[in-house]
Amino acid sequence: MKKHGPIGWLTWILLIVGGLNWGLVGINPEYNLVTMSLGADTTAARAVYIIIGVAALLAIFFKAMCCKNSKCCHSKECCNNKK
Repeated sequence: MKKHGPIGWLTWILLIVGGLNWGLVGINPEYNLVTMSLGADTTAARAVYIIIGVAALLAIFFKAMCCKNSKCCHSKECCNNKK
Protein backbone atom coordinates (compact mmCIF):
# COMPACT_ATOMS: atom_id res chain seq x y z
CA MET A 1 0.00 0.00 0.00
CA LYS A 2 3.00 2.29 0.39
CA LYS A 3 3.32 2.86 -3.35
CA HIS A 4 -0.09 4.42 -3.83
CA GLY A 5 -0.08 6.89 -0.95
CA PRO A 6 -3.26 8.64 0.16
CA ILE A 7 -5.33 7.47 -2.81
CA GLY A 8 -4.50 3.85 -2.02
CA TRP A 9 -5.40 4.28 1.63
CA LEU A 10 -8.67 6.06 0.78
CA THR A 11 -9.50 3.25 -1.64
CA TRP A 12 -9.03 0.61 1.04
CA ILE A 13 -11.01 2.58 3.63
CA LEU A 14 -13.92 2.96 1.20
CA LEU A 15 -13.79 -0.76 0.39
CA ILE A 16 -13.87 -1.66 4.07
CA VAL A 17 -16.78 0.69 4.76
CA GLY A 18 -18.64 -0.62 1.71
CA GLY A 19 -17.98 -4.22 2.70
CA LEU A 20 -19.19 -3.64 6.26
CA ASN A 21 -22.32 -1.96 4.92
CA TRP A 22 -23.08 -4.94 2.66
CA GLY A 23 -22.46 -7.29 5.58
CA LEU A 24 -25.03 -5.39 7.64
CA VAL A 25 -27.48 -5.47 4.72
CA GLY A 26 -26.96 -9.25 4.55
CA ILE A 27 -27.79 -9.59 8.23
CA ASN A 28 -30.86 -7.38 8.01
CA PRO A 29 -31.84 -5.23 4.99
CA GLU A 30 -32.96 -2.45 7.34
CA TYR A 31 -29.34 -1.94 8.48
CA ASN A 32 -28.15 -0.18 5.31
CA LEU A 33 -25.98 2.62 6.72
CA VAL A 34 -26.02 4.62 3.49
CA THR A 35 -29.80 4.79 3.24
CA MET A 36 -30.12 5.33 6.99
CA SER A 37 -27.74 8.30 6.76
CA LEU A 38 -28.66 9.81 3.41
CA GLY A 39 -32.12 8.45 2.62
CA ALA A 40 -33.21 5.86 0.10
CA ASP A 41 -33.01 6.74 -3.60
CA THR A 42 -31.35 10.10 -3.05
CA THR A 43 -28.65 11.63 -5.19
CA ALA A 44 -26.28 11.62 -2.21
CA ALA A 45 -26.82 7.88 -1.62
CA ARG A 46 -26.22 7.13 -5.30
CA ALA A 47 -23.03 9.23 -5.17
CA VAL A 48 -21.75 7.19 -2.21
CA TYR A 49 -22.41 3.94 -4.07
CA ILE A 50 -20.64 5.28 -7.17
CA ILE A 51 -17.62 6.43 -5.11
CA ILE A 52 -17.34 3.00 -3.47
CA GLY A 53 -17.61 1.36 -6.91
CA VAL A 54 -14.79 3.56 -8.22
CA ALA A 55 -12.73 2.60 -5.16
CA ALA A 56 -13.21 -1.07 -6.06
CA LEU A 57 -12.03 -0.40 -9.62
CA LEU A 58 -8.98 1.47 -8.28
CA ALA A 59 -8.16 -1.45 -5.98
CA ILE A 60 -8.24 -3.83 -8.95
CA PHE A 61 -6.01 -1.46 -10.92
CA PHE A 62 -3.53 -1.07 -8.03
CA LYS A 63 -3.33 -4.83 -7.54
CA ALA A 64 -2.80 -5.42 -11.26
CA MET A 65 -0.03 -2.81 -11.37
CA CYS A 66 1.59 -4.29 -8.26
CA CYS A 67 1.63 -7.77 -9.73
CA LYS A 68 2.90 -6.53 -13.08
CA ASN A 69 5.75 -4.53 -11.54
CA SER A 70 6.91 -6.78 -8.69
CA LYS A 71 6.06 -10.31 -9.87
CA CYS A 72 5.19 -11.23 -6.29
CA CYS A 73 1.42 -11.58 -6.58
CA HIS A 74 1.13 -14.54 -4.26
CA SER A 75 3.53 -13.47 -1.53
CA LYS A 76 3.12 -11.30 1.54
CA GLU A 77 5.55 -8.73 0.20
CA CYS A 78 3.40 -7.70 -2.77
CA CYS A 79 3.47 -3.89 -3.14
CA ASN A 80 5.81 -3.49 -0.18
CA ASN A 81 9.09 -3.89 -2.02
CA LYS A 82 10.60 -1.04 -4.00
CA LYS A 83 12.65 -1.46 -7.13
